[in-house]
Amino acid sequence: MKNITILDYGAGLGSNVTMLENFGKVELFEPSSKARGFLQLNFNNKIINKIVKKYDLIFLGDVLEHVKDDYDLLNKLSKHVKRGVGSGLLITVPAFQFLYSEKDKALMHYRRYNAGNLRNIIGKNFSVIKISYFNSLLFLPLSVAIILCKLFNFKFSKSVERTPNIFINNFLKFVFFIERYSFTRFIPFGMSLLVFAKKK
Repeated sequence: MKNITILDYGAGLGSNVTMLENFGKVELFEPSSKARGFLQLNFNNKIINKIVKKYDLIFLGDVLEHVKDDYDLLNKLSKHVKRGVGSGLLITVPAFQFLYSEKDKALMHYRRYNAGNLRNIIGKNFSVIKISYFNSLLFLPLSVAIILCKLFNFKFSKSVERTPNIFINNFLKFVFFIERYSFTRFIPFGMSLLVFAKKK
């Protein structure tokens, strides 16, 4: 579905704008004044200061884990999602609370999610159309690494957000290229979780 109206809620530094613009007209809402300042340098004409209208799609890309009352946020956003074919809510979040680590704390995450509790949180106002884990090919090695770091109290959060070199970037692109073909079915594990839901 193209030429739809899209709200990127919690747009951060605007890393998803180009991708979202392939599907329609994008507006950005960012609660953080610091991130909003950066957005104004690059996407000033797309920023809104208050959500007043309804959108075909509201996208929350790794946002919910930063919100203390995630249930309340989704309840409020439900009033701004249109009903209809192709309209709805698209969410990505980090998966599995047992992987909660120093990195999550450094990134100011309140929690990680699983398919069950994410369904429960959105279930009041939305019906789930698609839910699946992703970043699955790297799940086992990354999970083992995180668990070992937690067991041995190794603090790795200061280095995890560095930009990887070109070889690691190309490897990750290849991994995600392969993995995209698996979205036709439910994947029971992964480092992240995706859900698309339509308004009831």
